[in-house]
Amino acid sequence: MKHFIQLLCLGLVPLSLYGQLLITEIADPENNTEGRYIEIYNRSTLPVELTNHKLVRYTNNSSTYTASTAVDLSGVGTLNPGQFLIVAANSSSFNTLFGFSPDMAQGNGPADSNGNDQMAILKGETIIDIFGVPGEDGLNTCHDFTDGRAERKAFVLQSKPSFDESQWNVWSNSNPTNCTSHVTGTQTAPSDFDPGHWIGESPNIDDMTINSAVYFENLTLNTNKTLTILKNGQLTINGSFNNQGAVVMHSDSDEYSVFTVGSVSGNGTYTYNRWAASTATNDLIATPFAGQAFNDFLNNNSGIINTNPNDTSQNLFGNFNNDTGTYENFSSSNTTILASGVGYRVGTNSGATLAFQGQFNTSDQSVPITVGSSATYGRWNLVGNPFPSFIKLDGFFSANSSILDPSYAAVYTYNGSGWTIYNNANSTGKLIAPGQGFFLASGIGGGNVSFTKVMQSASVSDDFISGEHQEPDSYLKLNIGSGNDHFSSEIYLHSNASLGMDIGYDTGLFAEQTPQLCLYSHLAQNDLGLKLAIQCIPKELTDTVVIPLGVNTLANTSVSLGLDSDVVLNSLHIYLEDTVENTWTELSDHHYNFNSSTDLQGTGRFFLHLSNQALNTPLFETNNFRIVSATGYVMIQGALNVGDDINIHDLQGRELIEQNVTEPNNQTTVETSRLEPGMYLVRINSKRGAKTDKIIVK
Repeated sequence: MKHFIQLLCLGLVPLSLYGQLLITEIADPENNTEGRYIEIYNRSTLPVELTNHKLVRYTNNSSTYTASTAVDLSGVGTLNPGQFLIVAANSSSFNTLFGFSPDMAQGNGPADSNGNDQMAILKGETIIDIFGVPGEDGLNTCHDFTDGRAERKAFVLQSKPSFDESQWNVWSNSNPTNCTSHVTGTQTAPSDFDPGHWIGESPNIDDMTINSAVYFENLTLNTNKTLTILKNGQLTINGSFNNQGAVVMHSDSDEYSVFTVGSVSGNGTYTYNRWAASTATNDLIATPFAGQAFNDFLNNNSGIINTNPNDTSQNLFGNFNNDTGTYENFSSSNTTILASGVGYRVGTNSGATLAFQGQFNTSDQSVPITVGSSATYGRWNLVGNPFPSFIKLDGFFSANSSILDPSYAAVYTYNGSGWTIYNNANSTGKLIAPGQGFFLASGIGGGNVSFTKVMQSASVSDDFISGEHQEPDSYLKLNIGSGNDHFSSEIYLHSNASLGMDIGYDTGLFAEQTPQLCLYSHLAQNDLGLKLAIQCIPKELTDTVVIPLGVNTLANTSVSLGLDSDVVLNSLHIYLEDTVENTWTELSDHHYNFNSSTDLQGTGRFFLHLSNQALNTPLFETNNFRIVSATGYVMIQGALNVGDDINIHDLQGRELIEQNVTEPNNQTTVETSRLEPGMYLVRINSKRGAKTDKIIVK
């Protein structure tokens, strides 16, 4: 199951969007041949880059276009959603007739047609959209616009590489037969023409199905009619939407329809059929259309939501209660309103869509988060995307990170078996799917989470791809596995990071959960004892960086620890040190396999070494101790043997505490409760070498 998406080629226009470039008008005014023009419109929801595009003319009955008169559109650059491109035969005459200048002008080119030619938009040599039939003279045919005009009909949503005369309204001085919409009669400029406008911008529609990226300036859905947006459809209305019918949106497990709009009016209804996972994994979701009571929602989705196996009067649907640290299970008679921006846990029989009905949110949404009374889960709040569109994760995180707990300043998403976490290091290019739920950790005092319209994205795709293409030597994903169980921890080399705690870049495990098989890291410097799911260190390494790893495994189980296949290394060397076996493994070569005779829990045995050059490993074996100062004691993590000793001195060098190691271990505590608050020196003398470090006793 997937919950967020990753755009692998952000900034590049998907190939399908070229199919949204439409020729919307061709003009041959009867009273002024120099007033001829061709109008092109971007019907898609995203900008289209016109590099390598051209406008061509197939003259008379020619089956090939006239290359010498082709108009190169590359210089235009980008055509934005809802933007027109007008190519005229004569710039001055066009300006005189219509009161503004065309975007381009070329005499004897495609726009300078006498009405019996064929015009097309090409990308390279591929036809994107066309008017007329190459090889057929247009005279006295359904594509004859002599002394007249050809206008694309309002219902056309996609370009077409072959001519379909039913998509056009045509006027000319000829009288062809068997045409859908051909009118005999000439057209006079300027009164009969409207360059820069099109009937398809703001139409009134009956039943319509959208399965691609479609843009309208305004739109009216007529009474008792249905606008259906399929799972791969995305609709953008820049202005207003007057809904007098029914809007129905669809999704499945990896595709989600999108609808963004400036404002809405009318008495119509909105339904989003939102995919939810089965009870085998459960799912975290939110309502894309808010305001429906749960009992009505349940009745509309009869037999889909599972009941609580421990109490069949309760349904596996409800919000998260951070006072009790549990999910609520709503009863069938519960009239709780499914609120905008609130997340819910749900389980269905085998994975199914749930019909959410309610109001369309067209304004910014604010959702309160709090610190509850649960000792473990009090800071955790389940929220969700309140819009029927994707929202940009980096924009959401930027707007809300200040109200989050500094140790957990991230977005926590459930992936069906565990948690995928996003913070400043990995949120760029990610999108939160319509109706997607996720956890946030509230800072002290709580606050209000903002979901704003500017966060919305017109893109449409899967709701969560956890992998990411990274630059070499910038990303480490460590995996630990035993049988069918797996766990991972991430380390990023980032220009905004230090070796200490960087809020928004170093992020703890969800609720500090450490299952039987678990992997995490501690800070490379100035450790706070936080179990990190994501750690960031400086991108440019001047020295070897040593990162303590926390590992939980059961005794007598075969365990493998290594780098994920997505990791790309160039000059960075990654070593895993096992202080018990006294081994070093370069993880770029292979995984490290081990079997512990006792349960492992915590840090002290494994250390990760990162360096820009190959290490002479014995030189680095002496300092792999980690010293953590807590209230009343100091914890030493690392392999200690009988005869090793630990000393604590004041800053004048006077020994205050000495403790001898009486049995081999990977973690030792030294009581400091009798010391006055202040700074002290801890010295470890072991057979592996000596280490001295400063600590602060509070």
